[in-house]
Amino acid sequence: MIMSFVPNAFIRDMTSEIETRYRAILETLLSAIASFNPLNGAKLFLFNLATPLEQAFIAPINRLPPEVLTHIFFCSLENNAYDLGTKGPPVFRRFPKISISPGGSSDPMVLAQVCMLWRAIALSTPLLWSQFSIYCSRKQQIIPILKAWLERSSDLPLTFTFFESLDGLLAKQRGPHHPTYGDPYQPAYNPLTTEVVSLLLEHSHRWKSVDFRFSRQLSHVLINMPEGRLPILESASIESRDAVTLPCPPRDGLPQLEKVWKTMYSSPRFTSGKWEIDYLEATPSLLILPWSRLTTADLSMTIKNLFKALRECPNLTTLRFVDPYAVCHHEHLNWMLKQATGLPLTHKPNVPDLPITLPFLQKLHLTTEESADTMFQKLTLPALTSLSIKQNWAWKSEPDPTEFLEFLNRSGCQLEKYFYNISGAPISEKVLVAILESPSMSSITSLQIDPPMTDKLFSLLTRVGERTAVLPRLERLTLGRCKNLPGSLIGMAQSRVVKTSDLAVLRDLYIHRWDCHELDVEGFKRLAEQGMLLDVPSPTD
Repeated sequence: MIMSFVPNAFIRDMTSEIETRYRAILETLLSAIASFNPLNGAKLFLFNLATPLEQAFIAPINRLPPEVLTHIFFCSLENNAYDLGTKGPPVFRRFPKISISPGGSSDPMVLAQVCMLWRAIALSTPLLWSQFSIYCSRKQQIIPILKAWLERSSDLPLTFTFFESLDGLLAKQRGPHHPTYGDPYQPAYNPLTTEVVSLLLEHSHRWKSVDFRFSRQLSHVLINMPEGRLPILESASIESRDAVTLPCPPRDGLPQLEKVWKTMYSSPRFTSGKWEIDYLEATPSLLILPWSRLTTADLSMTIKNLFKALRECPNLTTLRFVDPYAVCHHEHLNWMLKQATGLPLTHKPNVPDLPITLPFLQKLHLTTEESADTMFQKLTLPALTSLSIKQNWAWKSEPDPTEFLEFLNRSGCQLEKYFYNISGAPISEKVLVAILESPSMSSITSLQIDPPMTDKLFSLLTRVGERTAVLPRLERLTLGRCKNLPGSLIGMAQSRVVKTSDLAVLRDLYIHRWDCHELDVEGFKRLAEQGMLLDVPSPTD
């Protein structure tokens, strides 16, 4: 991202003072060099002569141009903020106590407390304040902080997450048979929510990407927002338990949710969203979605309706799909779908027979209960570069590697990133080995494996001589649980650091859990010294 930054008068004066003092100290250094040898001794002599303030001015970080320092600030925040790549709209990660920064390890309010120069730069750079996460509770004075961030963000587009908490407001949930179940005096929303949402609505013309997560009811302020107030909105996500969970009478909260979504759709730039199954499976909702405009979609719906929707999404570049049967109890889900559609449903719908081609889809993330074979049989994705597959219990529905490999060959795509999370040993490892052995996977540069693996996989990934058949371009490898014998892991890693013209070097290796052996530990220490980026638990972790 290219950013323009014009330092204010205070910053110019301060940087000018730094430059003046630095030149004076430099003259002292040159005089010391002329009368003192060796050079390192002259530098040490100079540093001892300087006052603590002058020593601070000598630090290279204080001699960077404000434009460069600003770009460093932004990059540090960008790398620790929202994860827009794999999860669609903004994802709330933590609840800051004195800040609403979206990132946990980097915060413009922290940057502004380092020194006067950094504070001046941070406060005069609106881009640093244009992303935030709001944790709305009675325990935090959020309004003054939010007003400060909105003011400091100037007129830049806003990306934010709103998370409503009823902590301290709502007693323990009572069961449906409790005599006071549904008591009208139980709060349905946080009283502070109206004030916060109203403040955000004053800047609705700047909303770019929003994520609202209400505990129970939608805010009436948001419901009554007129169309045409969101000229630059690109991405939206709305969660509300009472709005999407279909109570009795059925679909009681759905019309209000549909009204809010229609307002979101009215933005001419709307191209990305996250929707829950209750909303998507209601027929009117499915029909009014602007499918043809979507480039990013995060969907939870039946596979049958998913394929109906995909036929209307020619411009889709990122798709995250969650099979509701993988995350919901089947009987409850069937009842919920019956309430939403008015039709009896006692079994999972089948995938339609007609194939689908999505010419621009680059990222695909699938979470399914059964194997995704039936989906791969009907999909053709020529632009696919990143694929994530998650399936629970492979022994209940064992994936067929040939179906997946035929899908890759039919698509003719160059897959670069592959995330494999199919649980159920030893089937999961057997399936993965069969997939990785194929030349169709030779374009992979990043591989992440969550289920437990053994030396069978590590032996496959170990290079012998000039063999290039298995993942010749692999540069980044992440392993979940490793059940390894002494020497197998380090042997695999060492075999992939040899530089040749045809083979890529393994640069990053991350291991979450493994069987620590002294031979491997010493080998990993040597690889780290040679420059490999390692994140491997030590024996004492």
